[in-house]
Amino acid sequence: MKKDYKSLYQISWKEKKQYLCEVCLDEDLQGLFYACMTQHQLKKLLDCKTITNIVYSNALNALYQVDDFNTMEYHLIMMNSLFDNDSYKNVKEELLTRICVKPVDLKKYCVIRHLINFKALDFEKLMDTLQVHFATTDEECAKICLIENQYDLAFHYMMKLDDLENDAMLELMHSFSTTYYLLLKKHYASTLPNYTYQLAFS
Repeated sequence: MKKDYKSLYQISWKEKKQYLCEVCLDEDLQGLFYACMTQHQLKKLLDCKTITNIVYSNALNALYQVDDFNTMEYHLIMMNSLFDNDSYKNVKEELLTRICVKPVDLKKYCVIRHLINFKALDFEKLMDTLQVHFATTDEECAKICLIENQYDLAFHYMMKLDDLENDAMLELMHSFSTTYYLLLKKHYASTLPNYTYQLAFS
């Protein structure tokens, strides 16, 4: 199960260190990061503008080599935690333009949320925008709401479906609200009496 936005940004200094060792192409600099034993030591290295510029260049190189959305999301999470310069902002705007192509599904959304000012957005309005302008289906909207712990809104989208192809969505809703779960089961049973819940939500 994918993590919600808030959980993804609970990044430890050790995770940052691991990422920096992965993307850094300069062996000497890689060794400096590897030798860091405390958060203070890592911060001291990153406070050096020359080092940060080299790391930023290496990180961009790694980002542009990814070929799947899951890996891209990982790189964006780490880069967002490390960089906030104008060049990086331009890179995110360019990526957003390329990725926001109809239809926007869960996989695309999980990247898009790291390219925008997610914290400043009204989530319900974001979902409306995805549906109206980017052809996001009710089922994909429900999945997005579930991973962001927006269960009331997820219930709204799930009730708009005549059936459900993904059993884990229903079970996840059950973990939040037995009432919603029972209402959904009743709804699907009335629209498709022979329906069985079998598939997993990944």
